[in-house]
Amino acid sequence: MAPYGPAPPEPPPYPAWLVALSAHTPDSLRPLLPPQSLLDRVRWIVLAIGLAVLAAALPLLATGSASSPVRLLALTGLGWLVWSWTRRFRTSQIPWAIDIADAAGLMLIGLGAGASDALGVVIFAVFGRALYGGAGRVVVITGLAIAAHLMADAIDRDVNILHDEGIQLVGAPIAAIMAYNLSRVLAGHERSADQLRTTEMRYRLLVEQIPAVTYVQRRSDHEHEPGTLLYISPQISTILGYSPAEWAANYGRYEDRVHPDDREMVMAEDTRTDLSGEPFCLEYRYRAKDGRYVWLRDEAILMPGEPGEPALWQGLLFDIGDRKEAERRLTVQAQHDALTGLPNRFRFLERLTQALDEAESAGRFVAVLFLDLDNFKDVNDSFGHEAGDRLLVAVAERLAARSGPWEMAARLGGDEFTVLLDRVSAPSDAVAAAERFLEPLRAPFGLAGQKIFVRASIGVAVASPGQERPEDLLRQADVALYSAKRQGKSNVRLYDPSVQTHALERLRLETQLTHAIERAEFRLHFQPIVALGTGHVAGLEALIRWQHPVRGLLDPSDFITVAEETGQIVPIGNWVLAAACHKATGHRLTLPGSSGTAPLPISVNLCARQLIQPGVVADIEAVLVETGFPPERLTLEITESVSLEHSHATSETLAALRALGVRLAIDDFGTGHSGLNVLRRRPIQSLKIDRSLVEGLLHNPDDRAIVQAIVIFAQTLGLQTVAEGIETPDQLALLRSLGCD
Repeated sequence: MAPYGPAPPEPPPYPAWLVALSAHTPDSLRPLLPPQSLLDRVRWIVLAIGLAVLAAALPLLATGSASSPVRLLALTGLGWLVWSWTRRFRTSQIPWAIDIADAAGLMLIGLGAGASDALGVVIFAVFGRALYGGAGRVVVITGLAIAAHLMADAIDRDVNILHDEGIQLVGAPIAAIMAYNLSRVLAGHERSADQLRTTEMRYRLLVEQIPAVTYVQRRSDHEHEPGTLLYISPQISTILGYSPAEWAANYGRYEDRVHPDDREMVMAEDTRTDLSGEPFCLEYRYRAKDGRYVWLRDEAILMPGEPGEPALWQGLLFDIGDRKEAERRLTVQAQHDALTGLPNRFRFLERLTQALDEAESAGRFVAVLFLDLDNFKDVNDSFGHEAGDRLLVAVAERLAARSGPWEMAARLGGDEFTVLLDRVSAPSDAVAAAERFLEPLRAPFGLAGQKIFVRASIGVAVASPGQERPEDLLRQADVALYSAKRQGKSNVRLYDPSVQTHALERLRLETQLTHAIERAEFRLHFQPIVALGTGHVAGLEALIRWQHPVRGLLDPSDFITVAEETGQIVPIGNWVLAAACHKATGHRLTLPGSSGTAPLPISVNLCARQLIQPGVVADIEAVLVETGFPPERLTLEITESVSLEHSHATSETLAALRALGVRLAIDDFGTGHSGLNVLRRRPIQSLKIDRSLVEGLLHNPDDRAIVQAIVIFAQTLGLQTVAEGIETPDQLALLRSLGCD
């Protein structure tokens, strides 16, 4: 329950007249004022009456029939009692000597005023003394007082003690008993009051030490109106900045200070629990004195009130701002990628679900862009994972900067990013947006002191109103992405059902390819390399084929791309190298035109992933040692693009292979963009002219000019040239005339 309402003032410990009197009383007389303790107040009243009794006895002593010396002694006794009783009240200490002296004073008063007239003083003296306890002393002192009075009677021969004062003498012990019991009752009451005050003080100290605001509030009799606040602890100033007095003086309808977003919830729960009497427990934001909103946890239970009084809400207010901030951070962490700060997969799907629901009612399209970096693994392998992480952060920043108000970029994991397009009029708009997101990625990235160009492909899926589930739309964009990658680098592809069929076929191929080595389904074929000058076989090129259990013998073009994208090209390439060396060593092949029995040189393709694998040089050396194949007869062919990528790591690996004795060749030369300086710095021994140039050699003057330039270029650098795909005698004759080896 929300604790609002003014607290009633506490009653003062003294009556108003006593406070006023105390203010005008000298300090020396202030101890004679009525004290706060109930027992002490009774003692004070008895003292006042006792002094009045002594004052009433004064005329009797002054005008009595006793002789002057006796009256003088009686006045002395009266003065003693005035001093003794006053001292007794002020100090609450009564030595035995004082009690004995009081008895003597009573006897003197009895002698001076007459035993009968002094009996009232005796009874009042016994009553007043009994208020100070203890039981044994009261009995003794009562006896002394009666004895003193009897002695006075004995001296006064005109009094018949038993006849005239017997009943009055019995009143003295009765008065003592009554006074003693009264003092015990009052003392017990005082002890209870002291214990209550001590307990209250301890409770207050405890309440003021706990890290929460404690409050007590009367139950409201009217709906939507707060009850009266009876107590609120000082912690209110720590949490909300209000002192308890300010809180009480400036209270209003508490909903005015509740955060607007929480107000309806608080009022509804307040009304419900006030009517039902159920415990109140709610978390809401409340405006502090400085204007900021503080998160509070409000817990209260309804306690029965006194008979005829309203019930009381007793509650606690906790400042839960730190917990709410921790929850907010956890929510951000749960919904955002830790590396890039972009929304993660969970948050993306959540937002996509919301967008699809809104699109259904608004009749608009929602699109998903699925972006994947091309060859990102090569960056990790070449520069390390830390550099790869920096690249991902930079890509995320560019995507986020390009996102519009109705677009949200997210990272799903690895190098996969998505973009939600919440306002799409037609599928063509989504394709145009994909091109827009590719544009900033074409600029170079600074990485490890170098400029790195990153290419990316994007798959696009567009959902019509009410047609797609979030997971389906994301999967369709993923399928379109792989279709874009098959078309080449840095492409955009819109999803269509035919792409889905192709994706399923590709998935099946990936699964079958995984088990192809285990099932020994690969086959190794050799293709001769003929020396154009002699026409003799100068070597063999190892080619792989896949004996597919259903589709039959497959060329590399049917599965190598999938193997490269999935990383399975590495074990496949290792198998080709080992099988080629083993077969060429164990079977000294003698082909038509061969002039010797030594193992023919063999050429084996080395893909980019193999080249950047840690320990690739040691693995190749191990194959050569195991098979006994001479390293100088092994030529490893790398593509022109691989020779340019990862320049530092590639240079070190190629130099180590050359030191091993292995020959190196650039495959498909003429289709890439190798520079003269790159070739000069690479330990290359031969160039393989791409078959596409050989095919156009007879009919395309440009292809013929390029081939001639390559041959002259290779001869200048001292490199051997090998032409791929010679199919006709005319091609052979022309290449021989151009000087191709």
